[in-house]
Amino acid sequence: MAQKITLSIAGRRYQLEVNSPEEESIMRKAADQINQQISLYDRKYSTVQTLDKLAFIALSNTVAMLNYRDEKTNLQNAVNSLSGELDSYLKGIDR
Repeated sequence: MAQKITLSIAGRRYQLEVNSPEEESIMRKAADQINQQISLYDRKYSTVQTLDKLAFIALSNTVAMLNYRDEKTNLQNAVNSLSGELDSYLKGIDR
């Protein structure tokens, strides 16, 4: 059952629906992280508008997500390769 929560991001309040306590926890952590990143940008770039800071955060987070996805793919390929090598080795032992 959906539950309404209110999150504050960049000084604005947003009412959202979540489906579980776990989802609520993750959303709250994400909002906190965004607000921390805005604070960092506030100290570095005090004259930059909040919308621009949010765009920088979105870009930074998207780059990180894409890097993690590539890393995950590379790790999965390595696991598949090692699994194939292990299977070949074990088949050789059976002979």
